[in-house]
Amino acid sequence: MSAIIWLNSFEPNQHNREAFDKEDLNEYAHHIASPGGLRGMLGVYRAIAAEVQDLIQLTHTKLTVPVWAVGGDHSMGMGPFEQFQSLAETVTGGVIENCGHWVIEEQPGRVLEDLGEFLRQ
Repeated sequence: MSAIIWLNSFEPNQHNREAFDKEDLNEYAHHIASPGGLRGMLGVYRAIAAEVQDLIQLTHTKLTVPVWAVGGDHSMGMGPFEQFQSLAETVTGGVIENCGHWVIEEQPGRVLEDLGEFLRQ
């Protein structure tokens, strides 16, 4: 299945190699290969490109709602946290250790703990 080959190309972005097993990859591949699957998954990137001017306007005023932004230490690191500091008044989060690009899948316990703490504030 070509979707599996495509998914395996993301492996360098993954630090915790045990985060995805063959069953997980097959599930992702099934949905990506289904009618509209890839289009739906990549739609957010098309929307960003189509709405750049509107998004630029939104950056003139900082968000007043608290924002939680994290990156994996083996991927984006402090990038998301630092980027949102210019967009929101209150930003918490930082770096998730032993983690690559797939933060939720690679460190679900840590994400639940940190996100839960953020939501309780």
